Amino acid sequence: MQPSPCDILRLTVHQVMRTNVDGVVATAQAVAGGMIDKGGGVFVAMGSVSAAMITPYAGAYCASKAAVTAVCDALRMELAPFNVQVLEVVAGAIRTSFSDNALKLSNLPDGSRYAKVQSYIHARVTLSQGAGVMPANEFAATVVDAALAAKPAARLVAGGHAIKYHLIGRWYPRRLWAKAISSRLGLSLLQSPDQATAAQSLGRVLALVRALLDAFVSWLIDAAVAVAVRLQAVLRRS
Repeated sequence: MQPSPCDILRLTVHQVMRTNVDGVVATAQAVAGGMIDKGGGVFVAMGSVSAAMITPYAGAYCASKAAVTAVCDALRMELAPFNVQVLEVVAGAIRTSFSDNALKLSNLPDGSRYAKVQSYIHARVTLSQGAGVMPANEFAATVVDAALAAKPAARLVAGGHAIKYHLIGRWYPRRLWAKAISSRLGLSLLQSPDQATAAQSLGRVLALVRALLDAFVSWLIDAAVAVAVRLQAVLRRS
């Protein structure tokens, strides 16, 4: 008997949580004392837009990054009395070998009820390495600049499509997002014929709503960047 989806998720969560969450906690425990003794510092933890923008086939990873956000929020309060600040990096698409390594572990077992969506699972794994990805050295420089700033922010949203994905994760209506991303990543292929017919009709409506929301988010980001540029120019002249 093949593992059920829940069994697979449970095993994957254990592995990913150990790396992404236990790693952050262990590092904080190792360095916080030294920072406190020296009068302060900046602790940097690697989060992700996936903490809020949840997608199929990545539940364990999304859960681990959501946990990183919670850990950072707690650490920020606990370390504030000692002048130790916590910077959570909300990472978007970064050029790395992450997807190449993940592909090796993303093949379904024989007889899986999800066999029809194997290609979509691979597509999800490689999603962060497509167009608009940020080179790793550029991303690293951005993080260093943020950590060394006179007043480090609580969060740095950086990387390819990071601001857009972060806003989608935080503000996109959950049900609409679930329907849209499920259709995009092939889960409709697993539906019965009657369900598929109904889903197609709903999918057209959701596609229109998504297009409108995407256009609004893009406009909002462009407007915010334009305002920031103008404000910076005014401050320089003053």
